[in-house]
Amino acid sequence: METQRICIAQLNPTVNDFDGNTAKIVDAIRRAKEGGARIVVTPESAILGYPSGEFSQRRETFTRCEKAVDEIRKAAKEHGMNVVTMGGNPNTMVVINGDGEISETWDLEDNGHCICPDFGEDVATVNFYLENSPYVCGGPAKKETELVDDVRGFTTVYVNQVGANDELLFHGGSMVLSSDGDVVARGATFEEDLVFVDIDGDGKPVQKEHIDHEWAPEYDGTTDALDEIAPEVLDALVLGVRDYCHKSGFEKAVVGSSGGIDSAVVLAIAVKALGAENVLAITMPSKFSSEGSVGDSVALAENLGIELRNVSIEGIVDSFRGSIGGVKGIADENLQARARGTILMTISNGENRLVLATGNKAETAAGYCTLYGDTCGAIEVISDCPKMLVYAIAREINKDGEVIPQSVIDKAPSAELSPGQKDSDSLPGYPLLDRIVHERAENRRSIDEILALGLPISESELSRVLGLIDRAEFKRRQSPSGLRVTGGAFLKGGLDIPLVAKK
Repeated sequence: METQRICIAQLNPTVNDFDGNTAKIVDAIRRAKEGGARIVVTPESAILGYPSGEFSQRRETFTRCEKAVDEIRKAAKEHGMNVVTMGGNPNTMVVINGDGEISETWDLEDNGHCICPDFGEDVATVNFYLENSPYVCGGPAKKETELVDDVRGFTTVYVNQVGANDELLFHGGSMVLSSDGDVVARGATFEEDLVFVDIDGDGKPVQKEHIDHEWAPEYDGTTDALDEIAPEVLDALVLGVRDYCHKSGFEKAVVGSSGGIDSAVVLAIAVKALGAENVLAITMPSKFSSEGSVGDSVALAENLGIELRNVSIEGIVDSFRGSIGGVKGIADENLQARARGTILMTISNGENRLVLATGNKAETAAGYCTLYGDTCGAIEVISDCPKMLVYAIAREINKDGEVIPQSVIDKAPSAELSPGQKDSDSLPGYPLLDRIVHERAENRRSIDEILALGLPISESELSRVLGLIDRAEFKRRQSPSGLRVTGGAFLKGGLDIPLVAKK
């Protein structure tokens, strides 16, 4: 048998965009032909997109999938290309031969994602893994280890989706592994790519050189590896914001700029994702806002090259106070946050901009946020980022020069809703809180198991913090979707705490 060239089409599909997704596959077939390939392989759900949710159950989906497969068959015949892709049934994969005929069909529910298609006697045997494997830090390294352990004596072609749909991020990272487990070809991370590999007559890749890649380690709740994790997570979040906006039909975003670390990081991510010309920052000072916070917002906007507007909330809040009467304490603090949320949503409606919420994972866990206030938005960008990881991302953003002012990084975190307020007034220090949240959300540890870890916290204080996590579920359910980057996200598959229960 002659040497054959395979093309991995690492694609970024949009859920339910049959025309757009089919066009990507057809274009990949054309480009693969130009690159000398004979076989094209796509991710698992390249036609429908993933996660497809309700769409995969609708009758019209099957009809539209079949129509898409017909278009792909035409392209395969035109270019004489073998194609491995999603079938007319959303739960199947098909092999389309160079004559445009479906030669094989696999049911994914019965056979999983590893297939060994028969392309005819003149094409060597190769295993194909077609997946939609979502990103979490540490996940790509685990997947690579699994593939190395499961090559089964054959060359293995692993194809993964790239892009973001809702809260799930897909890193791509497609690979070709030799029969002895060496990675001999790699796709790009967090972007579309075509990867070509030549397979000789014995089914072995012609490429001999091992291609290594340093994946970020798994987040373990400590601060030990945050600077290693931050660059990869930053790339993932930029992709998440870009795809969420563009796939939803938006080009522009607006972010409330408090002068704190969270909003600064979200603004920097938004600029990387959408461009400075498409990002608007709003600083909304009250009588409790420090001069430094407003000044830091100005400096940040100048560094990012974005527009900053100053909209004071004091008159709005005074009007509410006068109309309602007797507003004080927590109610008054929440009123300020809700005034800011109203301003952001009004600008969103009037200027066709998506609001990007800025809460981090520690705040989301403990309920240190105001419903219909700082939870307003289309998506929570860093809601799965522990607070100390947010600081690590800020350091990564600043690695080539100061973007986020150092004063923002150095200042004590504060919501600035009452005189002299600090986050530490209500919460443990963030390194400790991050660890507690990780042990509860990721490892599902009990209070006794967490105490046994020897963390610097009393039993009564730990009980209070765990109670905050449970009671804040009602806020999390009413907050925007957040981009998932850890295994213990407060999302589908994460903590699912009943709202009506003794807590």
